[in-house]
Amino acid sequence: MIIHLLWFLLWGLALLPRRSYASLSQLVFLVWRLFARKNKQILYGNISYIWGYLPTTDRAKHFARQVISSQTEVFFDTLRGILRPASLKLQGLEELGKLITHAETQGRGQILISAHVGSWELVGKCMSMVRTKGFFVLAKPPRHRVFLPLMHKLRKQMNCDLIWTGDREQVSQSMATTLQRGDSLGLVMDQKPRNRQGPEVQFFDQPTPFVAGPAVLARQHACPIIGIFCLRIGPGHYRLESRLLVQGEEAAGKSVVALTQICAREIERIIRQYPEQWCWNYKRWVLPSSPAETEKKRDPVADQNTMGMDYDTMSRETQG
Repeated sequence: MIIHLLWFLLWGLALLPRRSYASLSQLVFLVWRLFARKNKQILYGNISYIWGYLPTTDRAKHFARQVISSQTEVFFDTLRGILRPASLKLQGLEELGKLITHAETQGRGQILISAHVGSWELVGKCMSMVRTKGFFVLAKPPRHRVFLPLMHKLRKQMNCDLIWTGDREQVSQSMATTLQRGDSLGLVMDQKPRNRQGPEVQFFDQPTPFVAGPAVLARQHACPIIGIFCLRIGPGHYRLESRLLVQGEEAAGKSVVALTQICAREIERIIRQYPEQWCWNYKRWVLPSSPAETEKKRDPVADQNTMGMDYDTMSRETQG
């Protein structure tokens, strides 16, 4: 019963007119600013640590508004894209199709990496439009198991299969089997690894531990690594950015740290182009305890007041 009610609720949200998104994002930001104390601390801490914007500055507040607004509007667009795919305009599908087709003809599986930037969920939907073989996604089960059927229902709409995290040995076996069959394996790899234990690479000029899974699998199975990101460029309008990061034979000869650094560099490149579309309200780094300790030399991009693009441009895109 609960699942049916939630399903109807999601459909109701997907049917909302796009002209309501701006007002809804303003409402969400107001609620976030008033009640999401811990989340605010994380977001402001991250942008202070990386960009040098202290929480009391107008620049930090403006950027925080853009991040929350982007997350809200991407959420509604993602629901539309999953439940009403014809309502979205997608660029880059042809390029992604050529890349995946070429990779599949090599007779080995592919590792597809993405990040929590733009709509990572729509990456799965786009893959279902271009692939000819299986597509499996590593996913964390919801805290409340009552939501599991709903997640399966949504994934069915996206035509992709799930590998649930949990039993590490079973997960490792499932991922290896996927690649051995020549299927694609999707991983969102910008979250911190368990207990922050993983290969340490440079990410936004900071030593940052990353998950080792994509690199370990690529080495073991000589699989290519492909970066795929689905980025919002306007209301209901998204662009896929996809490119081959490492050839299969090349992956087998590189270290785990070197492969992870390649992936981290690609994720950072995308975030710098679309900074407001990344989840800055995620505890990615261990931050100093006081704002004074986080003050450091500004990023060159930030010094130019761009952070990847002009602030006025960012405002226009967020507002659609």
